[in-house]
Order: sequence, then C-alpha cells, then structure tokens
Amino acid sequence: MNQSHLVAHRGIPARFPDNSLAGVLAALQKGVRFVEFDLQLTADGVPVLFHDAHLKKATGRAARVADITWPELQKIFFRPQKKGAEERLYGITSLAEAVTEFKHYPHAIFFPEIKIAATRQRGVRPTTALILDLLDPIRSQCIPISFSIGVLKTIRTLWNAHPIGWIVDTWRIGNQRRAEALQPEYLFANQANFPIDFNLTVANWQWAFYEISDVELAKQWIARGAALIESNDVEKLAKQMAWDEKYPPPFSFNS
Repeated sequence: MNQSHLVAHRGIPARFPDNSLAGVLAALQKGVRFVEFDLQLTADGVPVLFHDAHLKKATGRAARVADITWPELQKIFFRPQKKGAEERLYGITSLAEAVTEFKHYPHAIFFPEIKIAATRQRGVRPTTALILDLLDPIRSQCIPISFSIGVLKTIRTLWNAHPIGWIVDTWRIGNQRRAEALQPEYLFANQANFPIDFNLTVANWQWAFYEISDVELAKQWIARGAALIESNDVEKLAKQMAWDEKYPPPFSFNS
C-alpha cells in the first residue's frame, strides 16, 4: 500500500476548511496525486469550490450558495481555523481561480464533483457544460464525478467519452444494474454502507471508497480490491502506512 491509493477528500479537512483551495493545494504540495473537490453554482452562475448547498455550516451565513452572487460570496469566509494561537481566515474560491493554480501540478489527477444542487438552478446540461468549459485547460487531468447519472451522461456527450466516476452512498442491487449500464471508469462508494460480502473483482470499473482515515481499514479495502482510498486526513493515513523502501513517503510531517 503506497501513496498511489490515496485521494485527498475535499483537500485536507483535518487541517483546513472543508473544500477550501488552501486545503486542496496543501494536499498537492505534500505529494498527493489524487484530489477530490466539490462544485456549487452561485446566483450569477459562477462555479465555486464548496460542498454544501447551504452556507451555514461552513461559514455561519444563513443563505444558500445559489442565492448569493459571486461578488457577495467573495466577502464571506469559512469559519476561522486555529493554528496555534493564530486564527486564519480562508475565502471561497471560484473554479476559474482554482484551475489557474492547478496548472502548476501537471502530474495531479483531479476528481471534481458536480453537486446535484448545482444543477437545479440552470439545469443539468447548461451547468455541466459551464463547468467543463472551465475545466478544459486541465481536461487531461480531470475525471469528473457526480451522484447524478444525468450529469455523467452529459459529460460523456460533451467530452467525447471522457472518463467519469459515479458516486453512491448505499450499494444496492439497483446500483449494480445502473453501474453496469453506465460503465464508469471509477465508482466511489461509502465504505460504511457497503456490503461486506460483495466481490469487488467482478466489476469493470475501479473502486474508490470514502471516508477512510484509519490505516487498518484502508488496508482491508485495498486487500478486497479497492483502487483508491478517499480520506479527510491523508496526512494521518500516509504517516501510519508501512511504506515500501522503493517508494519513500511523499509527505513531510514537520509542518
């Protein structure tokens, strides 16, 4: 088990605000190759890095992302993060700004998640097309993912059979049939709601399991056939791994 199995889930939420650009960049700077982040849409149609449809939990502001314009959103900050005695404030980032930063990491692979809530304002196809247009400069590094099969089919249409990833929270027989029809390159599943007796090797896609921050649990899923382990604390998980001597740890744990 080495760094090739790790996906930074929304950056490093254990140290930075969930889905903040600072957290995503911290993961990339520490050598994580795979990074996942979520996308919502503002009132004036600007895709931004944000997880929830509502701002309350992450920022304290009682409003939905879809009801706030981008100029207004730029004045709202994530809840303060304490580092020692210092409080640090982090702002919300537009996808366009993030892509500019991501160009500095040509070996990274990004899993941008198009949230279902983001599509409700303008519809699946227009929203997906807008986001793909902004992601186009790093298209070769992107594998867009979503809970929405409609979004994923639209991606395949607009980006000519480009790789995709489907996300499911609970694995059922119906999910199996839908996945076989869709044939995604990756399938992201919640490990807490996945049957313990399911044979992962019968699928034609790569499995990714979230949210895992325990090294023994991660090893169990890798042994079962998981390709990727998505974690809210990739620093902790990597630090606990038994590294092959050929592959020294990609992280520095001094900061």
